[in-house]
Amino acid sequence: MLIPIAVNQGGKWRIGETETDFPKEKPADAHLYSGHATALQIFNYEGRRLTLQTPEYSYLELTDNREWNWSVFGFRCATPLADRKELTFTIRFTEPETGKGHPLVDKFGQSTREDWPQKVKSEEELKADVKTQAAWLDSFTRPRSTPSAACRRAAKNSASRRPASSGVFLEEYFRLISESFRRHDPHHLLLGCRLQPGTINNEQLCRIAGKYVDVMSFNYYTMGVDKEFLRRIYGWTGGRPMMMSEFYWGASKESGLAGGREVATQKERGLAYRNYVEQCASLGFVVGIEWFTLIDQSVTGRWFQGYDGERANTGVLAVTDRPWQPMLAEMIKTNYGIYEVLLGREKPFVSNDPRFKNTP
Repeated sequence: MLIPIAVNQGGKWRIGETETDFPKEKPADAHLYSGHATALQIFNYEGRRLTLQTPEYSYLELTDNREWNWSVFGFRCATPLADRKELTFTIRFTEPETGKGHPLVDKFGQSTREDWPQKVKSEEELKADVKTQAAWLDSFTRPRSTPSAACRRAAKNSASRRPASSGVFLEEYFRLISESFRRHDPHHLLLGCRLQPGTINNEQLCRIAGKYVDVMSFNYYTMGVDKEFLRRIYGWTGGRPMMMSEFYWGASKESGLAGGREVATQKERGLAYRNYVEQCASLGFVVGIEWFTLIDQSVTGRWFQGYDGERANTGVLAVTDRPWQPMLAEMIKTNYGIYEVLLGREKPFVSNDPRFKNTP
């Protein structure tokens, strides 16, 4: 069973006689619990409780998977069948007692349990932001160049129409969407399906999709950029331009929000962005990116996920509309000079963090 990393914001767990908070940071020992017990209890910040009752003689393990670069907690139960004809597992949700919950959000929408340098403390601070942020943004040097005609044409290459010899379902799927799209909206580009690393690494899919889409969109979550991998996808699609359609890094210590691929500071978020975007742009066929998301997720979690939904430092802006300036200062450097990199007139930025190692 996977447990969202966001439960570490005010949440705790209990197995047998052991009860403690979920760790905010990656612990020295990833194995939080291992032993025989008959129940796991998880409490969120509101005091809501999830109880998983297991059969007798079960062996339970609770791990912090950040040790293996995966921002999630893992729970495993091993139960011997022996001569028993049936095993019963019971899951129960319990609402908190009245008055037992503790506020997680202040009046500005920020976590009450964390503090960080840019946290808003008063309404006066927010009002002062209007002038100080305008002056800060005006301090940046404007872009050095604009896209060439060749760059603009690259995103408008027409899709080829070669008959397929395999992949009947995929062929029909992309054909129907493409024909409908171009009949009703002929003046816009078809940007593909925002594929994930596991799905895009499929030659048949890419070759068929490349016949119908104008741009291949890819939700590429990574640390370092694997250029050989991207070149392979580009070749399979017949030379379709590519868009990196979702990625982000968070800094829990400077935002009060945990989840996703994490770095230590807001500035490091910006440096990760620079490495990712400039390395991709230097390939020549990556024509756009989309950061996930404009504003941080709510500290109370995404509503549609119910119990402890995703709540990460995804935004360019905090929930108070205050920009993460150290991050943006780095992002602006890339954005203002991106065409110099794309056209090969400047070398791409390279992170000195060993986690962000790029392939040539």
